[in-house]
Amino acid sequence: MKALEDWTSASQPALSESILKFERSLGSKVFYRTRLGVKLTPFGRDALEKARSTLSNYSDLTQTDSARGSGSQPIRMGCHPVVGSYVFPKALSILSKEVQNCRFRIFHGSSATMQEMVQNGSVDVALVVNPRKVPDLIISEIAKDHVYVWKRGKNECPDRIICNLNLFQTQTILRKWKNSPRDIVESDNLELVTRLTEAGLGYGIIPERAVKLLKARLKKEDELPSYTDAVCIIYRPEFGKLDFENRLIQAIKKAF
Repeated sequence: MKALEDWTSASQPALSESILKFERSLGSKVFYRTRLGVKLTPFGRDALEKARSTLSNYSDLTQTDSARGSGSQPIRMGCHPVVGSYVFPKALSILSKEVQNCRFRIFHGSSATMQEMVQNGSVDVALVVNPRKVPDLIISEIAKDHVYVWKRGKNECPDRIICNLNLFQTQTILRKWKNSPRDIVESDNLELVTRLTEAGLGYGIIPERAVKLLKARLKKEDELPSYTDAVCIIYRPEFGKLDFENRLIQAIKKAF
């Protein structure tokens, strides 16, 4: 290909030699001479179209990388809805002061689902509570949260528990809670668990940050078991290389 770069400034003998070298490298004739001048052979026309396609694809690739988040390709972020609600408003406010024309797409789900989506490449970066340690991810703890047992009034002793039984945190608290109520109302919606608890319908097992976010009037039961969560930002090693991506990571950390 270097021979092609020199054609416009080369002398006739040098140009002819460069063409010959180029054709030898491809293993076929690219040009032939006619009375009207030099023309592309059928092989030459095919090679030209493939070269143009390759250059176009390379251009699209480099533009995608450099424009991610501020061009046609949005940053794909993942989070549990409650975690995202107390982090992303502040994080994106910080970022918007530094970068213009930001584009994001936010995916919601459990922490386990968000981690799986980062691992399979369908999400670029996610906020995950208590992620599994895996070698192909960057996992950075950025905050702690505490899961407590809550109730509405100071002197109330509800006879049921409102919680998400599928959570490891809930199971750990229940194993340690002696003589806990037998009646249980299950929900995987933290806001609903909080509102039912606030209505006095039972003890709620809820993260402290969720209670504060929803401004729920609840009393924490300090004498009952609790659980400490690690809130982490996770992403694949190739993410964060661009300045915009790194600014996003730093903005999320500052939001805490």
